[in-house]
Amino acid sequence: MKYKIGLFFVFLSLCSPTVVFSKNIDYKSKLSIYQFAVFSISDQKQLSLKQVKAKIAASLSEAKIVQKYSKENLKPEVLLDLINQEGLKKYRPQTLRELKYFGRGLTTGEAEKLQKSNEVLVVTFFVPKKYGMSFHKKTLNFMAELGQGCSCVLWDETTRETYGVTAWKERRLAYWENALPISRFHTVVHFYKSGNKGLARAVSLGMGKFGLPDVVINDMTVSAGKTMVSLINVITQAMVENKALSSKGEMVLQIDQMQHKQEQKLLFSGLKKNRKEKVLIRLAPLKKNDPGDPNNLILEVRFDHVSGKNLQEKQGKLVSDVFGSEDKVSLVKHNQAINTASSNARKKLPKLRQEVLDQFQSTGGGYLLLKGPFKTPQGGNEWMWVEVIKWENKQISGFLKNEPRLIPNLKEGAEVTIKEDDVFDYIRVKADGTSEGNETGKLILKYQKSQY
Repeated sequence: MKYKIGLFFVFLSLCSPTVVFSKNIDYKSKLSIYQFAVFSISDQKQLSLKQVKAKIAASLSEAKIVQKYSKENLKPEVLLDLINQEGLKKYRPQTLRELKYFGRGLTTGEAEKLQKSNEVLVVTFFVPKKYGMSFHKKTLNFMAELGQGCSCVLWDETTRETYGVTAWKERRLAYWENALPISRFHTVVHFYKSGNKGLARAVSLGMGKFGLPDVVINDMTVSAGKTMVSLINVITQAMVENKALSSKGEMVLQIDQMQHKQEQKLLFSGLKKNRKEKVLIRLAPLKKNDPGDPNNLILEVRFDHVSGKNLQEKQGKLVSDVFGSEDKVSLVKHNQAINTASSNARKKLPKLRQEVLDQFQSTGGGYLLLKGPFKTPQGGNEWMWVEVIKWENKQISGFLKNEPRLIPNLKEGAEVTIKEDDVFDYIRVKADGTSEGNETGKLILKYQKSQY
């Protein structure tokens, strides 16, 4: 929503825990405050407060319906606000463009009807800590029942997503093990360029529903986004499972000890053999929020305890420790076909240079990798990929995206410089995830296979 009715922000500060690093930190708030909504997509009036109150009495018997939050009450409280067409000017649904990114399971017809919604029921929950995850699951069921009982779609204020009822059930109500959810099905991670050297930022939204902090990682390379988002998801899952956080803001990640077995099994399927079973994660309260950050306590993943010459080297090392890594070396002599493909790639460099300069001005997720030579101690070259962050004249600067095998003092994530005339190939990854290039790589793989 671009505009809010004010209920959520008035009380939200109550649910953000104060962090004092004096002993093991209880980072779970004493009170969870979160807001859902049901938008009618019918021309007819469908939402009745009387019927909703009856459903609350039947489905959420522990809860009390209130006109405003009472600090003295030790039970869950529910605040209802039925908004008609006039009020929808302030509490409007997402636009069709926004729904392309944040709509979940809506048909084209539902998305179009949502633009003409004439009523919305806003439901704000105030849930004391002792009621835990089991009551939260009840609220999710309750919202699904409301949506299923009318021609409606659902809204989650904390993640800023619009759901069809079926998608809500599939994502929010499936995959629970007893009273334990998979955190990534209840959160989103916003990933975007942050304007610092073309680097990116990833921040979770939605952990406030559980009375837990959100998590952010700053200043990563754009190409590292997928693994960094996975790291955030593993950390938030550890929080959902009440993993201890020490007085120094340290948490030991142990995927082997994950309580949610279905999520653990999925993670195991993608882990590499050289990962570490125990990895120290350091978290600290974020000092400065970005516009659009969740209205919640945000803990930043810190890397000062990890070995590396710069932040990006340290980030790569930590991710490798958690998930493992695999970097294959291809030993193939460059023949005429490979050299011709390389020559064709270099002809595209002027166009790529302009594209990447334009890309630096955007917040999209695209990036450019160039393959360049790095001298080995033996006098040869090790060809590796560099994510471009600066291109001036014939000098190209960026971050190394391979782990060198023949150069001991160089690490993945190092800030390096290559010459335009030495570029061997490129990979252009666009914001929509499509890519082009690396024709030499395809040939190298072909000839490598023919040698065995």
